[in-house]
Amino acid sequence: MYQKVTESHHPAEFILSEANGYRSREMVTLAQGQDLEAGTVLGQITASGLYVQHDNAAQDGSEKAVAVLVGHANNPDTEQRVAIVARDAEVDGAKLIWRPGADVDAGIADLAEQNIHVR
Repeated sequence: MYQKVTESHHPAEFILSEANGYRSREMVTLAQGQDLEAGTVLGQITASGLYVQHDNAAQDGSEKAVAVLVGHANNPDTEQRVAIVARDAEVDGAKLIWRPGADVDAGIADLAEQNIHVR
């Protein structure tokens, strides 16, 4: 009998190309209470500067897609420092993770403003 194995997203597997060195990436603080896979599209809460999963319906700044999470983050009890792709990159749209019901076209346009191009 074979057992089905589901593999999660690997860190940075969504990146097709990025700028030399670490120019495309930043270390930022993710708000607590999130369990996010690598490739999750992020927004930033204006008042706190914390990052959360992008949400078109929000009205706190996170309605604008501004970055993509590089690796898995699970921080139920505390804020967490994480690596993001913040600029100057090409990413594989099939490997990005959007909130269910998200306006993906609007999110892609937001990312393009950061010079993150979805292919």
